Amino acid sequence: MRRLKGNSRPVQDVHSRAEILAALEAVDLVAVFGEDTPLKLIERVRPQVLVKGGDYRREDVVGHDLVEAAGGETVLIDLVPGHSTTALVRRSAPNTDTDRERPKTKSPGKMSAPANAAKPAPVARKSKT
Repeated sequence: MRRLKGNSRPVQDVHSRAEILAALEAVDLVAVFGEDTPLKLIERVRPQVLVKGGDYRREDVVGHDLVEAAGGETVLIDLVPGHSTTALVRRSAPNTDTDRERPKTKSPGKMSAPANAAKPAPVARKSKT
């Protein structure tokens, strides 16, 4: 993602993003891949549903032809205005006019989780119950 969107991205690491997606009830599998596209993963997993943001056209979604040829579907999800990572980062950026009015405070420094904090569980298939 960094290669595609720049050095300041991703904001959340890949495992945090995968864990959030895996928590969704409708999601059966979240897989992390290292290639530029998920084509090899799609060929291996053969999903029934392939989901991509609504800023794509169906014919531009990598693997849509494989999924649809096997009887699956490609679903484009509407984007919610103002809720993209880019918009969140932009809103979080310091406003120079406001920053001049605020007294400067020392940064708390690097924060880390306690040594005994739970580590995220590996992302895996959900059981069908």
